[in-house]
Amino acid sequence: HHSPTTTRTPLAITTHPGFRTMISNNESALARINRNDPTLTELTLEFPFGGVEELGSGAPPLCQCFPSNAGEWEALGRGIGRNTHLKVVDIDLTAWIGDENMHASLIESFCQGLSHNRSLQRFALKFCDFDLFEKGILQQLTPFLERNRHLRVLDFCYSPIEYRGTQLLSSTLDRRKNKSLEKIVLSGTAMEADDEGEPAS
Repeated sequence: HHSPTTTRTPLAITTHPGFRTMISNNESALARINRNDPTLTELTLEFPFGGVEELGSGAPPLCQCFPSNAGEWEALGRGIGRNTHLKVVDIDLTAWIGDENMHASLIESFCQGLSHNRSLQRFALKFCDFDLFEKGILQQLTPFLERNRHLRVLDFCYSPIEYRGTQLLSSTLDRRKNKSLEKIVLSGTAMEADDEGEPAS
């Protein structure tokens, strides 16, 4: 049995609540997103400390990997931006090691495409190693935050946001015509939510 490489991380896909799977080598997550696959409702991108071995012996075969360059991030963002079935996008960059400016550039290009999405109910961008305002991430997300009428949870846990960023976030959310937003997670940022879990005003 050939041991899988641990240098890159699989793209985890949740096709329906409670059932997480990995796309097989001959499938493409991006293709499923681009064709608006109705069974693909949740997308999780994470870079575990232990690599793929943490998935355990019962894990499915290795498959599509964590985006590794600007082209892959940009294409994924554009695909999500056009998709109407995705409900959850959860990005955890805890163990993403590398240059801060490069990371910020990749995420900015991703968010530029994602900003056109109107179906997401939960969006999480956690454990970034750069300020979301300083690097232009919040600015790219402004159309998404203003116009997505289904968004219920916004999670920026341990992703730095300076004071000007919290001002932009507050004014952006105030312009929302729909009050669907129920929870904002800003723990570890310059301004933590005082009433985490309370409905947004």
